[in-house]
Amino acid sequence: MQQPIIIGDFENKELNNLINKYHFKLKILADHETIPASFWGDPEAGLIGKTIFVKKITPLHSFFH
Repeated sequence: MQQPIIIGDFENKELNNLINKYHFKLKILADHETIPASFWGDPEAGLIGKTIFVKKITPLHSFFH
């Protein structure tokens, strides 16, 4: 089974460049922190207002949802 592409595979600058034009902000949390507002739970991304919360292990597809 192929490993998913994760947030940690990218530079923060690359991710921020994707979302800044839509006025979103990225908050990368430490592995031990819980992702707030994650519908599916860790490690899936969470969204509060215009801030996307992720961990380095968050799958990239979750970041885009």
